[in-house]
Amino acid sequence: MQARRRRWDPRHWSILQIALALVLVVAAAATVRWATRDRVCFPGQPLAAPASATAGERVVVTAAGFTCARRFHRGAVYGLAYVPEDTADGRDQVALGDFPVARDGSFHARVRVPATAAAGPATIRVTGFDVDELYDEVCSERDCGTYGAALVIR
Repeated sequence: MQARRRRWDPRHWSILQIALALVLVVAAAATVRWATRDRVCFPGQPLAAPASATAGERVVVTAAGFTCARRFHRGAVYGLAYVPEDTADGRDQVALGDFPVARDGSFHARVRVPATAAAGPATIRVTGFDVDELYDEVCSERDCGTYGAALVIR
């Protein structure tokens, strides 16, 4: 009499069953990681000091770090860009440079308001791979708004 093959005995699994089991384990781990990620952890809101400036004036943009255990990689940088409030499509955006970010998400950058800046509200928008990746993971610009510092040009 031939012995019945035991379906759940790993010693008798075929390569296909082993591969399927591994795929299920990896998928389960990814699902748990995705489901338990911190969706609200973001670095502190950037602030410009002074909050009101003239065209050509220097301002300091700072932000506090993450309020959770999240960390950026070593050498992370943010790009800063001046964006007038009346610009919806980013055409009038002016790049202000790239600045290092601490691993905890905090940063401090001294930038010059573009000499062509017109009077009115504007934003110094934080851009770059690190913040864009974080937005993709945590929320979106539509949900969270622009990550940037408010500024009024007088």
